[in-house]
Amino acid sequence: MKRLLFLFTLIPSILLAQHSIKGTFSPAKEYNFALLYKVTPTLSEYISNTEINKETGGFEFQLDSTRTKGMYRVVYAIPQEDYNFDIIYNGKEDIELTFNSETGVTFKKSAENKLLTSYTNSMSMVTQSIGNYFREESKNTKALKSIFKTQQETQENFEKAAKGMML
Repeated sequence: MKRLLFLFTLIPSILLAQHSIKGTFSPAKEYNFALLYKVTPTLSEYISNTEINKETGGFEFQLDSTRTKGMYRVVYAIPQEDYNFDIIYNGKEDIELTFNSETGVTFKKSAENKLLTSYTNSMSMVTQSIGNYFREESKNTKALKSIFKTQQETQENFEKAAKGMML
């Protein structure tokens, strides 16, 4: 009987498992509230809002088991179109981040978001190299081929790393 009672108390907590999106805004005094939206191809669905701690900059959104995996957006000022960043939620892990008004968002915990950030930074450097090549009006085709080879290798490496992820 005790085992049965134990199972009945344990099962709801497993079924209603929660994850969170938490982080810190810096400088803390510049931020008041954060809003969370689920982003879809046709609209952004409001999910929740939370107050940002004025002293620590800390905030947290609790995501219950009904929250589906996908793309979410954190809005931290108005106009919303300018003051936001996107998060990939895989439904399996908590997400931790820091946001600084100078440097943007940095993910401390979340495999998908860390990988996407790394990919974006790497491809940005490749794009910058291509721009520099043409800006300098270089005629060195070997250098250009090398840049495109780096781009292809980078893409392939990130695709391998993203296997099984939402990316």
